[in-house]
Amino acid sequence: MVDDTDIVLRMVWHPCHFDGDKLKTSAFEPGDLVPDNDDTGQPRYVSTDRLAGVQQGSVDWRINQQQRDGRDVRLERLKPRFVEFLCGDIRSLADEAGQYLFFVKHLPVAAGEEGKDSPENPAHCGILSTSAAPDSKKEKREKVEALRTKLLQIKRGTLSYESMFLSALAS
Repeated sequence: MVDDTDIVLRMVWHPCHFDGDKLKTSAFEPGDLVPDNDDTGQPRYVSTDRLAGVQQGSVDWRINQQQRDGRDVRLERLKPRFVEFLCGDIRSLADEAGQYLFFVKHLPVAAGEEGKDSPENPAHCGILSTSAAPDSKKEKREKVEALRTKLLQIKRGTLSYESMFLSALAS
């Protein structure tokens, strides 16, 4: 169960996610914000971790997996940062008609589920969209940008890799 008082963290580190130190809307993949299913038929979502249960080993494994093919050098990825969101703020986001836009779901990951030798991640959560996918590409782009903007408006802060683990240990 993910409570409204829980803080979830979104790992961001690609240069296109920032303008200097300012987070940009590109930190959220368009396909994760419009209701759709992935290759396995599961709903897509914005991947996060609950601060209260985050495990450095799990985060390090994801970082290493994303760096395994050398593309980080080509992409000029930065050191990872973590954007903080309060679950209650995410759940309270609504459109003009008063319809809630997101819910947060606990989606723990078992050891080996994300790949060979991947550790368990009991803190894993997803921010899932509740709205229907628009029919046209133009409407979809507009909707995604509006959802990205709403998420940016409720971010509580951005933590460095080092401070994130100091913060998690202090909790």
